[in-house]
This record gives sequence, C-alpha cells and structure tokens, in this order.
Amino acid sequence: MIRLFLGGVLVKNADPTRVVACPIPGHVTGSVRRHGTREANGIEYQRYLCRPTNGDPPHTLKAFVTEQTSPEPSPYSPPERCPTHPNSRTVRDGKTRSARGIERQRYRCTPANGDPVHRFTPALSRLAVDHGETCPECARERGVNQGDTNAGHGYKFTTRIIAAALADLAGGSPYGAVGVAAKAQMDARYGHRPLQPDLEPDWDTHAVREARKRARRRAWRLSADWVEAFSPVLYQPWAAVARGEVDAALAGSAKDRPVVALLLDDIPIYAKARNGQRQRQLFSVLAASESFIDRDNQTRVTRLRLLRAYPDHSAEAYKLVLAELGYVPDIIVADGGPGIGAAVRALAQRNPGRPFTLCLSAYHLRRQLLRQFSALTKPHGFRPGDLEDRLADWSFCASSVAWQTWWRDYEARLVAQGIPPSAWPNRWIESVKPVVDAQMVVFDETRVLPRSTGALEATLFEVVKRSMTWRGPGFGNLERTNRLLDLMTLRANGGFDNLHAVTDALAADARNHEGFVPPVRVIADVRLNRSLHDDTIPARLVKQAGL
Repeated sequence: MIRLFLGGVLVKNADPTRVVACPIPGHVTGSVRRHGTREANGIEYQRYLCRPTNGDPPHTLKAFVTEQTSPEPSPYSPPERCPTHPNSRTVRDGKTRSARGIERQRYRCTPANGDPVHRFTPALSRLAVDHGETCPECARERGVNQGDTNAGHGYKFTTRIIAAALADLAGGSPYGAVGVAAKAQMDARYGHRPLQPDLEPDWDTHAVREARKRARRRAWRLSADWVEAFSPVLYQPWAAVARGEVDAALAGSAKDRPVVALLLDDIPIYAKARNGQRQRQLFSVLAASESFIDRDNQTRVTRLRLLRAYPDHSAEAYKLVLAELGYVPDIIVADGGPGIGAAVRALAQRNPGRPFTLCLSAYHLRRQLLRQFSALTKPHGFRPGDLEDRLADWSFCASSVAWQTWWRDYEARLVAQGIPPSAWPNRWIESVKPVVDAQMVVFDETRVLPRSTGALEATLFEVVKRSMTWRGPGFGNLERTNRLLDLMTLRANGGFDNLHAVTDALAADARNHEGFVPPVRVIADVRLNRSLHDDTIPARLVKQAGL
C-alpha cells in the first residue's frame, strides 16, 4: 500500500499504479492524471494533478513510491488570496529570490471579473516550501502553501524567528546574543548559508571571541527594534483582557463577588561597585500582582499583572503604576515604604466613594517590630522573651486575636521592665498600629488573602533581578525597558508557552495593517540623555497625567 498526500493530507489505500480519486469534497468527479515523479531528500514519489470540475483551482497530490517512515502530514492549506481580487482563482507561480538567497513563493491570479491575469506576492510573503520539508515546531510535513511568512513589509526575518526571539528576550536572554542567533538561524535555514565560523561554539580562540563580541554589538539593535515594535502587539491585547477580568470581578455587590487584592513591591537595580565604592542605584522595577479570592470556597488565584521601570520608587512612580492599572481594588498589600504610602493615600483621595483596605505586609511588619526591639534593647536593656519567638514563627499574625494578645504582652513587658513611655514607639503606635488592627480583621474574613508580598518579591527576583542585575547598566531608555518588562509579564503568565499562537498573533496584526508593522526607533532619548536614569521623569509624567 502506498501513502498518498494531498497538500499534506494523507489519502489512505492509494495506489499510484492507477488513477486515483481526489479525497477533497467536491473533487471526486474531477480529472486526476499522473504528473511525473520527483526525488527529494532521497525519497522518490509519484505526483498527480487534479483538475476539479467545480471551479476550484488545479492542485497536486503525491504518493511515495516506496514505503518508509515520514513525518506526519499537515492539514491542507489553500493558496494565498489576491489582495486585489480576493474571490478570484490563485495558483502558485514560481519563486522570487532575494540577494541573500531567500526564496519566497509567488502566485498568479486569474480575476473572475475579466481583469488581466497578474502575478503577486502577498503582504506577508511566504517562504517557498520544498517537498519533504518539515515544520520546525511540530515536526510535521508542510504543505506547499504553508511556508513561514515574513514579519512585515521590509522584514527579511520570518514571523516565527521573531516570535522565538521575543520569547528568549522575555526569558532574560541578552539583546546581542538573541540578535546573533536570529541572524544565524535565518541564514542557515532559509538562506541556505552555513553558520559563520566565528559563531561556531567549538571555536575558542581570542580572535573568535572578539568576533563574537563584535557580532553581538552589531546585533543588539535588531533585538531592541523587535521589542519596540512587537511588544505592544502581544501585551496590549492581554492587558485589555486582564483589565476586563478585574472589572468583571469588581462589578456587583461586595458580598456576592470575589475579593480583588493588589500586591505592590519593587526591586532596585544597582550599578556594579568599583574600587570598593558603594553600589549606585540606577533604577527601580515596580511590580503589581492581583489576587482574586473566592469568599465561599476560600480559594485564590494570583497573577503578575504589571512591571514598570522608573528611576526611583518614589510616590510619583507608584502613582503612575496605580494610574496605569486604572481601578481601585478591595485590598492593597504593600510594605511600609513612604513612596507606596503616599501613592495609596492619593488614590484614596481621588476615589472617595470607593473605599479599600490597606494591609501592611507581614514580612515588613515583623521587620519593623524587630527594629523596635533593637532600639529598646541597647539603651534600656529591653528583653522581649518569647515575643521574638512568636515573630519568628509568624504566630503573632495568625489572627486578630493572636495579634491583640501579642501586643498586650508587648505593652505589659514594656511596663514591667520599666521602659519610660517616652522611649516607646509612640509615633508608630499612632500611625501604623491602627492599620494593623484593621487588617487583622480582614485577614480573619479572607483567610487565603496573601499576608505578605513575599511571593511577589520572589517573582521579582526570579523574573527581573536574575536578568537585569548584570546587564542593568545597559538599559537607559525608559519606554523600551518597560516594553521588555511587558514581555516578561507575558512570559510569567504563560504568554509564550505556545510559540505557534504567538506567531499567529504577530502575523494577524500585520495582515490587519496590510502587511505593515509598527515603526521602530521612534522611541529615542534626546541628546543621549538616559530617561531611565533621570530622577525628574516620574514627577513630569505625574504632572502630565494630572495626578
């Protein structure tokens, strides 16, 4: 028995020694004739030509002459439609070859309205597919109309290569290395050129190492352009869906809907210390994650929602983060930093009819209480006893009752050990303790509410710090850095788990704009000023936004 393929579709029980019937519905009555034999990759197969009688264009079938193991066939895909005559007949009509040897498929259109026959290349031209070629992702044999598309007008790189590059950049890979790998992949796979010797991993001479450095320096701009152009294409639809989910969760009666909690934290990025000098902070990455809590089942779903880089973690920077989120949650969990506190107070003032609860992260609460112990121990000889043990095992915040019991014991020991009232943390008691008392009641009501920003902080270390610590000095443009952080947010939410879906999203956006993609190198700092390191930027942006 011979296996017969129709544009990548398997036809069972086919025999190439006699005329076969086309398996496509509507083509059964068509004429099928032999169309020569060919050999590709050492595999010989018989070709057939089907001429349907229902008006569909002719197409080829093929059958392997000898039985052998071959890739699984891909589904049949029709030829590209003519952009000028979308309802007319189109067939493949040769190939075009670029100066770099990249072959793209050309088509011929026979208009149904009587216009002259003409050739065309689609807005997203497809690479020509050779018989026996397989898909690099799914390892299935490709049909002749399933070649990779270029990313857009003026792009030699395919959408698939750019999607893979964006996934690598979102995972923390360096700009230069990603650009070099994309160039090598394009030349080796589609340009029929071998990898350059200076990029081969087996070479390890000084000249080769220097050549690699030069190649990375030349290629970093390529990756930067792709982040600038394609990050909004992927992130903005996801962000719109995420915002819609929050709006849906916040709609309706507070008793009948989920609780929406917002966790805020930041991580500073420092310059490398030199000659024993103290590290200088270059910028900060501010983060927000959302938790949706089911009151009835006491379950929660948490996701990383937003990453933003600003020159500092001031109140202005956090105001920009809260304004970009665009909603008022039920609960905000954060540390006791002055920047977050001022931004949260401003949020409450702008939304007097939408109250929310501010919760101090249990981790930072414990640190503040331990600092109080240290301040009382040195001058006054305070001995906390088991109070410190209850801080260490987190039992002090297990419930509102546990917290009130801990605090009564704290006050009792201050009195018993003769600590003067002037030495007590009176300012903290007046400003912070009421917040803690209120949040403990909230913790009792929503037992699965995150009591600390520790999980968000761990995500920051895993997603951001690991990739930005050693290359932080290389980031200087605020907007482009934030677009890279958008890709990291997508990756943290599984946005790059299916590379095929990412490729389709990029191609669909380009087709919706007639093959044009967003322009690059529009984001530029004036006179080489590094906007990411400019401390005046947050205040100016807050003023522009009217916050």
